Parts: sequence; structure tokens; C-alpha cells
Amino acid sequence: MTLSGWLEQAKDGDAAAMAALLNQSLKPQGIEVRAERDGYCLNLWLTGATLPPQPQLIDYLRRTIERWQLDCIGILRIDAEATAHPSQSWTLELVMLAGLVQVPTPLASAPCPQADTLSLTIEAQPSPQAANPKATQPPALGPPSRNDAAHDVTTDWSLDLSDLPTTEEAVGPPEAARDLIPTAQTDSLPPHVARAYQELRLSPGASLTEIESIYFKTKSALLRQGRRAEVEPLKWAFGTLKDYLENPPSDPTDLIIESFSGDQANGFSQVEGTESPAPDLSALASSPYGYHGSSRPEPSLSPETDPALAIQTLLQGRGLPAQVSRQEDQLHIRWPAVRVVNPKQATIQVYALLTQQDLRTLGLGDVTTLVITALDGRNQAVWRQTLTLPQRPTVEEDTDLSSFNNRYSNGIIFPALLVIGMVLNAMPIANLLLRGIKIWIHEFGHAVVAWLAGRQAIPLPIGWTNVNPQRSFFVYLGVLILLGLLYWSGQREKKRWPMVLAVALALLQFAMTWLMSANTFDMLLAFGGIGGELYLSALLMVSFFFPMPDYWRWDLYRYPVVLGAAFTFWGQFWLWKAIRMGRASIPFGMMWGDAEHGDMNILVDRHQWEPGTLISTYNTIANLCFLAIVGAYAYALYRQHRHRVWIFYQRWIS
Repeated sequence: MTLSGWLEQAKDGDAAAMAALLNQSLKPQGIEVRAERDGYCLNLWLTGATLPPQPQLIDYLRRTIERWQLDCIGILRIDAEATAHPSQSWTLELVMLAGLVQVPTPLASAPCPQADTLSLTIEAQPSPQAANPKATQPPALGPPSRNDAAHDVTTDWSLDLSDLPTTEEAVGPPEAARDLIPTAQTDSLPPHVARAYQELRLSPGASLTEIESIYFKTKSALLRQGRRAEVEPLKWAFGTLKDYLENPPSDPTDLIIESFSGDQANGFSQVEGTESPAPDLSALASSPYGYHGSSRPEPSLSPETDPALAIQTLLQGRGLPAQVSRQEDQLHIRWPAVRVVNPKQATIQVYALLTQQDLRTLGLGDVTTLVITALDGRNQAVWRQTLTLPQRPTVEEDTDLSSFNNRYSNGIIFPALLVIGMVLNAMPIANLLLRGIKIWIHEFGHAVVAWLAGRQAIPLPIGWTNVNPQRSFFVYLGVLILLGLLYWSGQREKKRWPMVLAVALALLQFAMTWLMSANTFDMLLAFGGIGGELYLSALLMVSFFFPMPDYWRWDLYRYPVVLGAAFTFWGQFWLWKAIRMGRASIPFGMMWGDAEHGDMNILVDRHQWEPGTLISTYNTIANLCFLAIVGAYAYALYRQHRHRVWIFYQRWIS
């Protein structure tokens, strides 16, 4: 096709013709241009091994397209990709229309310039095809010299722009243009659709083409004047009308917001008619309702100075006109209620999106709570939900074995230690060499019963524990002081579980010391040996997931402790399972002295326990301890992935 043919088609809005014209100048320099129109928006994709400096390339594209005087293009979006240097890639949106916003008179179109008035030479490296740089003089904002080390690009511009209209001649105040249109009678339409027509100053009978024309022209004029705060209501109105006209409801009530009667039971609190106690809405730079039509200047903030703007940009890029602000450790997200038909689904999507972000890199690492609020036209809260944001472990935590937030130690190393303990029990040589661990935990099982009952006890790793059957106030007071220190440490460090454990053990100590009979103490002392191999081992393994107070720090010691506890626990666990199935016998007797003084012998002879009672009791304790270990591991996994569990559950019930 001839050059004049391309120009005519470009004037008619043909994106392929525009791309062909641009490629005539750019393709010989290694830059390929693709174009696509979306209403009044022209999308250009520029791809090349290297790119010229961004300001010069933008200036060339803008002036070239403005030179064509195309009234069908209002927004120019440029996506430039440098394949050899990805860091030089960029994306930008420009405003192209400069005419007075009037309805329904379109902008007057000027004749397209001749092709020979355009000349651009870009060379990424010395080439015989490069034009003579002395042929023309560059404009004021010209390209860098050949010695520019950052880009190594030279550009030669030759554009006669003297006949282009200036901004002052082209752009008038949008309010003046809006006043040309009277407010339409929209009583028969759904409220939010009627509001959208009024926002664009259109009558209800306007076609989608007219709506697109007015929207893009008005948006262009506002952006040229720097009044971005007034663009957001236009976006909402355009999206509402486009959806209404392209998908007309069979029943007008289809566009009315769903009832919130069932939301309160799912975590939503309906607060319609009450002022939102969330952030001060007057501090917002732009609001889809509160500030349209005003001349409030937009604050000079950026995601670097206000991290909440990064989240706001992320949400608005997905079509949600949300306003985001931060208050201490809370992140507040607000949006117009009329834009969200299903608040639960929207909340799930926002929560899922935020959990995928690294809030620390966005400067929101100390934010722990998410507050989502829907507002009506008077900036009053319609519904609100508060959620807890997960704290993602850092790289340092995931590589630090002493960290209790290490996902690998909690999710992989802990079960691996349990499996190793099980394997060691199945190896006779390991069972023999490590038998001392089982013996000492067994003796500590006796000693713990004695200490809680106010008796003196010394556990020895030779299979013997010295116990004084007389109560000792000194022992009772010493254990009580230790429990008090545990409670105080937990309170000081704001750790709840040491405080609960200290109180529970103090109550148990009081009952066993002053209320329990001597006969019961003798029975529990004998029972506590093998019992301690089960419940003390389980307690040590469960404690793997909980940091001790500073006085009892065991960040690294917990790994060998858990391995020894797992080795001891699985030994008794499988022993009593085998006894129940008749594959092993009850361990009567003892390591030292008369066999009649063994733990099982004392329970049967002195306290009349039946063999069946022994088997069922120890099997029950073994099962309960196993469930406690599995429960602690499951809780640790849930704590790390509770946001995914919540998202899955909400999607499943919705």
C-alpha cells in the first residue's frame, strides 16, 4: 500500500496503519512497533534489543501522533521492551486529546501531515544506515550525545511542530464543558446507573459510542490539567454504564446490591447508617464519591513516600476503585458499595492478593490487621470486615535454625526427627547404645511425680531414683518459686503459654502435695516411670514449636532433645501396642534389686491393678500423647498457612 493510503487509514483510526507508519522509521533501527486500539486509547508495543532514552522516544511518538491530528485517539499507552537490557523496559500512558470537551460536537480534525516531514534516526551502535546527525538540529529536549555511556544511543530529530496548537489554546476548564449539558431525568433507572449517567452529564438514551467519546475526552482534559482526583468517578461511571449496556438485566432488580442478611454470620458486620470509625476520609487524595467535581489538589505522594499507595495502585490496576490508608498496625481498604455485588468474594480476592505480596518490601512489615469497608454515597460504612494478615517469615528466619518461625524446621525437620527416632528403635545396636536416654527419662518420670508432691527426689541415669517419702516444705517452696519465675517471664515477654503452664502446674502441685494421700502418691510414683517415658517425651516434642522465656532458651538444643524424646516415646509406644496384640509381655521386674520391687509389680501387688488395666491404661496414654504430638504439628502448619486455609474455606462455603 502507498504511503498516502496508510495515512488515510491511520486518520480513520486503523491501528495497523499507524504501526506501519511508525515502523517505517523505527524498524530499520531495530525497533518493531505493534499497535492496537481500545476505544479512544491507542496501545503501542515497542520491542528492540536496545532502546533510545525514554524522554526522546516518548517525545518523538507523541509529536508524531499529534502531528497526524487524529481526533479518534485520546490516550496513548506505550509499552517499551529492551530485550538485551530488560532494566531499560518501561510503560507509560500519555494524554493526546487537547480539544474543548463539548457534547456532542467532536473535535475538529486537522489534515494529516505528509510523510516526508517525519524523520527519525536511532542507532544503538555505529551502522552504515545511520543518518547524518548534522542534517538537522535537535529540539531543546534533545537526545544525549554519542558519548552517553548509560544508553550509547544517538537520535536525530527532524520535526516541524510550529503549527501545532498550544495547550492554552486547546484545553478549557472541564466544568465549563460539563455545564453545557443539563442533568438528565433518570428516575426509571437503577440508582447507581442513574448516578453514572449524571456523572458523565449524559441523557439515559446515550449510546455506548457516545459514552466512550465523552469519557475519554473528559478524562484527557482532566489529566492534562493535572486533576487526577476527578478521574476516578469517571472511571466508575464509564465501567457501570458499559456493563449495564453490554449486559442489560432481564429484571431491573438484578443490579441492586445483594442483601447482607447472611453476611453477618460469616464475619461481616453490617453497620449501615453509621459513620465509619475507620480513617478520616477527608484526608484521601481522591474518592469515587466524596470529591468528584472539586478542585482539591492531589497530594504529591508516591509508593516510596506512602507504602499504602502501592497497594492502592495494585488494587486499582485490577479494576477495584479502592482507597488504601494505614493507621498504626492496620491497613484500611475502602471502596464504594455499589461497585461490589458480592462483598465476601471481593474480600477473599483482596485478602488472597495481599497474602501473595511481601509487605516488608513495601514498607508495611508491621501491619498485622486488614480492615475492609464499603462506603455509600455519603461516605458512611455499609459493611466492614476485619482480618488478621499473616506474617511471612523472612529469608533470615528460614535459614536460621534457632528461629521458631523457620518454615523448614517446623514443617520438615520436626517430622524427620520423629522418623529418625522410630528408625533408631528398630535398630538393635542403636537401641542398645542409646538405652541410657530411655533410662534417664524413665527416672525423671518418677522424680517429677515426687517433686510435684513435695518430696525430695534425685534421678540417676543408672536406673535408680532416690525418693524421700516425707513431705518437704523446702521442695514445695522451691518448685513454686520456679513456677512463679516461669509465669513472670511469660508475662514480661508477653508469651501466654508459659503463664498458663505455670498456673496449671502450681494448682497440680498444691493438690498433690497437700491433698493427695500417701497411698496414692506411692501408686503414682510407680506409675510415673513408664508413664514418664510417654508423657514427658510427648511434652518435650510438643515444646519444639514454642519458644521458651529468656531464662530457659533452647533454640538450638531443642533438636537433639526432640530426637532423644522421639527415640524414647516410640520405644514405649510400640511396646504397649505389641503387648496389646499378644506379641510381647508386660515388663515386670527392675534393673537393680528384687524383681518384686519393679514398677509393674508394685502396681499389681500393692494397688491391685489387673494386667488388663495396665495394658489399657498405658495404651490410652500412648494414644493421647500421639494425638497431642500430631495436633501440635498440625497447629504449626496451620499457623504458617492459615491464610490459605481461610481462603479455601471461604471459597468453599460461598
